[in-house]
Amino acid sequence: MFYLLYWLFLRSETFFKLNRVYLLAVLVFALILPLIDFSFNTVNTFDNYRMVLDAITITAANAGKSLSNSISIVQILSVIYFTGLVIFLVRFLFQIYRLSDITRKFEKYNNNGIKLVLTDSGYSPFSFFRLVFLNREIDKQEAEKIIAHEKIHIDQYHSLDVILSELFTIFQWFNPFAWQIRKSIREVHEFLADAGMLQCGLEKQLYQKLLLSVTMGNSVSSLTTNFNYSLLKRRFIMMSKAKSGNLGMLKFLFIIPVVIFLMFSLNAGKSDGSSSGLNNRLMHIALYNNPLIAISRPDATYANNDMKYIYADKPDTSVYTVVEQMPVFKGGNDALNRYILENIVYPKESKDKLTEGTVYVSFIVNQKGKVTKVKILRGVDHLLDAEALRVIKSMPDWTPGKQKGEVVSVAFTLPIKFRLEEKKK
Repeated sequence: MFYLLYWLFLRSETFFKLNRVYLLAVLVFALILPLIDFSFNTVNTFDNYRMVLDAITITAANAGKSLSNSISIVQILSVIYFTGLVIFLVRFLFQIYRLSDITRKFEKYNNNGIKLVLTDSGYSPFSFFRLVFLNREIDKQEAEKIIAHEKIHIDQYHSLDVILSELFTIFQWFNPFAWQIRKSIREVHEFLADAGMLQCGLEKQLYQKLLLSVTMGNSVSSLTTNFNYSLLKRRFIMMSKAKSGNLGMLKFLFIIPVVIFLMFSLNAGKSDGSSSGLNNRLMHIALYNNPLIAISRPDATYANNDMKYIYADKPDTSVYTVVEQMPVFKGGNDALNRYILENIVYPKESKDKLTEGTVYVSFIVNQKGKVTKVKILRGVDHLLDAEALRVIKSMPDWTPGKQKGEVVSVAFTLPIKFRLEEKKK
């Protein structure tokens, strides 16, 4: 969302320094915003809802069986993510090695605090921190202009931006917006260098001819600031564009409250038992997709659009529904599913009577991680209900939840579906 604001309102403005700051801030905010608490106290009409866990289906065939060989989608996605991470990290390290190898390979000498590396033909001029790589066959006058261009990159520390954006894309290689931000940062770097050259009095047409003549070589690395042919068209457009005026500055002023709103709305879900934010509300609203919603009222049920509602007892205000660090069954959801399937028994009498249905069991994971106050919110028959209660009550301790660093009690609802594989006709 932050990047879309840039694309819609700022990309075509000539406030290059502000655009650079904004894009770098997007990278930083994207990393730190989830760690910041922007919660605020409001009256929360949703706090009486319980967190509904994923339903576990029990059949006569799988009851008492182990899921030790199953592979969850989370595990598959984790393997894919870390595989991509390793690939892009190796690519990054290889680029560092290649730059180091080129630096050692070619002749070098100092030029007013800048180390010039004279390369063979075929390479487009580029810089990396205080190193400027230059084709030894370039005309002396052109070389001076190229060095002046690269010196702007060096003096403004553009290589730091490049490294930051490169690391960001390594860890978020799956995120297309990470790559777009990386690309836009490099664009802004070139706009800044072009503007700096023109401010020094260099004639625009001569400078553009210089860019055309030296951008046909190969780029050594994506870590460098180089004369990029693919950017030339936009660079020429921005060079010819009139400087942004008051209307452009108003766009920045408009974005400030939007950014503040996004900061609060994306992070307001971090709340305590008496407060609520947008994420918290969205999470509770999402529970409407579940076949059961627990509401604090006397016991009763009614149907509405095929949605079943159960009224629960008035909740204990010391028990949370959503916290910053939710309780975790030791081993995760896969271990929870495995525990239920290995320990639950489909009652023989229920199978003989072809009884099936979903038992909704509520329980609280207290501050010590123990499962307490286990009860049936909605049952099927006394046998299935009793078996569900037995297994939940015998669960081992969980890792307790935390809110603002303090261990707290959290309420859950677990649907257990008893299903017969085949019904007798």
